Amino acid sequence: MKTFKESPREIPVVGEYDVIVVGGGTAGVGAAVAAGREGAKTLVVEQAGWLIGYMDTLWGQGLTHAITFQDKNDRIIMKGIPYEIVDRLYRQNAAIMPIRRNVIKNTWDKELDNNYNRWQASIDSEVAKDLAFQMCEEAGVDMLLHTWFADVIMEGNRVKGIIVENKAGRQAIMAQCVVDCTGDADVAARAGAPYRVPPKEELYEVTRGLALGNVDTARVRQYVMTHLDRFGFVCEPLEVPEGLEKPLFAFEVKGSELEISRNGLSLKGGPGSHSHAMGIGIKKNTAGVHASVDNVDGTNPWEISKAEVNIRHKITAQWRRMKKEVVGYEECVLLAGSYDLGVLETRLIEGEYTITLEEMLKGTRHADAVFQTAMPTDAHLPKEYWSEDMCEDTYDLPFRTLLPKKVDGLLVAGRCISMDHPSVAALRKIPLCIAMGEAAGTAAALCARLGVTTHQLDIPTLQRQLLKNGVLLSDELTAKLAN
Repeated sequence: MKTFKESPREIPVVGEYDVIVVGGGTAGVGAAVAAGREGAKTLVVEQAGWLIGYMDTLWGQGLTHAITFQDKNDRIIMKGIPYEIVDRLYRQNAAIMPIRRNVIKNTWDKELDNNYNRWQASIDSEVAKDLAFQMCEEAGVDMLLHTWFADVIMEGNRVKGIIVENKAGRQAIMAQCVVDCTGDADVAARAGAPYRVPPKEELYEVTRGLALGNVDTARVRQYVMTHLDRFGFVCEPLEVPEGLEKPLFAFEVKGSELEISRNGLSLKGGPGSHSHAMGIGIKKNTAGVHASVDNVDGTNPWEISKAEVNIRHKITAQWRRMKKEVVGYEECVLLAGSYDLGVLETRLIEGEYTITLEEMLKGTRHADAVFQTAMPTDAHLPKEYWSEDMCEDTYDLPFRTLLPKKVDGLLVAGRCISMDHPSVAALRKIPLCIAMGEAAGTAAALCARLGVTTHQLDIPTLQRQLLKNGVLLSDELTAKLAN
């Protein structure tokens, strides 16, 4: 390979912070708001022009199906910043609070209490973006948008700051603690933290969703209800606030493509073998269209570029087909949607502890838990479009999964934490990423305040602060921390 030797140069230091959060997606918003509320001088750096990331999807039109806060007994077990976001959106008439879905048709194994038959929230993604800005402003967080992370500043094995690139050129920003919320563990990788990437043929898909406007939602609903034989799964919430559309979610299936198993529903033939997921958003006369591609390395810019082109072609073709063939979509128009690909999996750090799907399904508890959840898996697999595993009970996320080996001054939150490949299908979900960010941001602020490194932080001190801030831990651990 040919190389080019870049000349040495001095880089201006444009800021010094207690906490820098790199990446302003779902995890990044949780981390930045949490750190700012703890009194830490905090900066969030984001390459896009908005925050809260992939909440901006097809499902952001109000079909969101992955914002779940309850356990199998309908008890709320997650709160903190994830719950606050949905609650504040609800108060702005921009969300449906987590309520049980009315499952109209379910071809899955009847023994399964699948996650669609759970309590879920639906949100307006555009209002969510504005709320993310508002929450950061309230917490005193500085926001640097349209800026790319370029490198880390190291002192031995400790991260001391980052180097960024934007329209002003190359700049350095110093920090006592950095939180990597890039989703791809970009900061951790540059810092020399060990990580692994599953084989490309096993990686979960990359996807994109765009909103549709001018949909005749009344006719869509009527069509679905009178042609239930064409659908493998149909559900809607029991009620919605006044002024919002009642969202409808329906998987249309053709012929023998539907395979029913104890682990859920698998649509054979690869992503897109089902014709499409029909739906109605919480915004009037809106729906969505999406497409996905397998075997894409999300850290390879050439592959991502090709996937962007491929998916855009697929979405446009799907939209045109729907206009011709699907009742209620005849006059629909393509609107804005997710501006970035939804990459579900790339690097996974090697942390001080690696959580596994097996222990999640068993409801394993951890002494260093930073939140609890009952989120099931939602695996978008090559060749098998979709499969699920349900949890026997609530399970914990340990702090050690956010703590990379061999590097100090750095925490990681989001879909790149220390977990095995199957666990990504659950832990990549929106409320869990926000909760990881809240834990990491709180920990980073405490490290800065107490003058300790990320590996020296007293875990009970962190847990008590999370409890004080409204995070829910197991009853046993909460009682122990109270003594």
